[in-house]
Amino acid sequence: MKFSAAAILSAVVAVSANPTVARAEPVFAVSNFQAGCIPHSSQCRYSFDVIKTGTGETIPVSCVLLKTSNNVLPDVTDGTCIDSSRTFSFKRRAEGLTFTVSQQITPSSNQTGTYLIPKNDFIFTKTTTASVEEYTGPKAFTLTDQTI
Repeated sequence: MKFSAAAILSAVVAVSANPTVARAEPVFAVSNFQAGCIPHSSQCRYSFDVIKTGTGETIPVSCVLLKTSNNVLPDVTDGTCIDSSRTFSFKRRAEGLTFTVSQQITPSSNQTGTYLIPKNDFIFTKTTTASVEEYTGPKAFTLTDQTI
């Protein structure tokens, strides 16, 4: 029994100390995040500011998108940021929305950060004509290089 406990403990220590185990690194910091569908409209809006972490960047890039939808925040594959090469996307999944920001680093490579926005950060607000989805979670969070 003592040997089994020692062997298990050694394996746990070896795995946790293994430098090849992937760790999520911050890539982008998002602030002023807002998302919601506009009452009495067919449009939904995403907006946020973003900086690249670890670079000394202090002036955020603004990103805004209006997209037609049926009162539910839509998937986005082609979001662009103002005066920047940064792009963004949103993909709905069972757990929430996967939010991705990408920036071209070289002609053949991009740096990408992702964040899973949990489904409980969204609510439906009833209006006189429909129920519209809106984001109610934190306004600031970090996107990491971990694939979600």
